[in-house]
Amino acid sequence: MIATLSAQDLKVGGLTKIKKMLRHEKDVFIQERGHDSCVIVDLDYYNQLKMYELEMAYLSTKRDIANGDFEIIEDPEAHVKKVLAEIDKSELSQAKLMAKRSKKGSLKK
Repeated sequence: MIATLSAQDLKVGGLTKIKKMLRHEKDVFIQERGHDSCVIVDLDYYNQLKMYELEMAYLSTKRDIANGDFEIIEDPEAHVKKVLAEIDKSELSQAKLMAKRSKKGSLKK
């Protein structure tokens, strides 16, 4: 069963209400205006999820190495320059997109 708690019930019941619900469920969904907004989990379950996440990253890395899907970097300085150039390019693209959106918003007024 999915445990849900409205934002209003959270305001009234606070942490005591959450802890009570977590005794019976691994997670509690907080709802705002009838829609799930966030999830609260107890600390032990959170740590378990983080371990799963790390394990998945480790297995993914092992798979990449086994498949030869990696790059050996012989010139670290050149690599850093390449990465920084890619970041600059990405930031420029994002800035252009934001400017475009801003321009569209100002035209509506």
